[in-house]
Amino acid sequence: MLRKNIITCLSLAIISMSVACNGGDDKAKEKDSKEVAEDVNEQKFTKDSSESNAQLLVDVAAANYHEIEMATIAKEKSKDNDIRTLSDMLIADHNKVLAEVKDMASKKSVTLPVAESDDSKKASQEFRDKKAADFNKDWVKAMTDAHEKSISKFESIVNDSKADGEMKTWAGNTLPALRAHLDKLTQLKAKFKE
Repeated sequence: MLRKNIITCLSLAIISMSVACNGGDDKAKEKDSKEVAEDVNEQKFTKDSSESNAQLLVDVAAANYHEIEMATIAKEKSKDNDIRTLSDMLIADHNKVLAEVKDMASKKSVTLPVAESDDSKKASQEFRDKKAADFNKDWVKAMTDAHEKSISKFESIVNDSKADGEMKTWAGNTLPALRAHLDKLTQLKAKFKE
């Protein structure tokens, strides 16, 4: 009986602490995941190079969340086999990159976003709401633009004197896959040209 009372009291204490820690501040839940990560890293790192490396990881993580979401939407909405096949590749490759970013961030004590940024969520929602007739062409254009930006970001990491050696090597090793994605998107762009 005493053991049962102790377990009940401990359970109530844990539940109370969970509610106290998680409840009450809805504004914290609404804040953009990318902004939260940037704020935490800004306070955590004092050297410019460390903060710059942290920002690069945050940006890459946020971009990967968005590209995974966009590929998922394409799998759901597009009837085109080439887009669906490319979407499978994008989801697999960008999940791999995201896992590598998380691993690097963990080693460097960098806080990452846990989801798409608010702006990316809006863009994703626009594609969810898009008419089927416009979807393929607009999706290919958006993903082409996103991959061009990603390639530019990765090239800047490789050439950045502030980026550490591990990040430079990783970015250099990731670039071929991003370029392969862009090549496939360029082929699809020609297919869906009006």
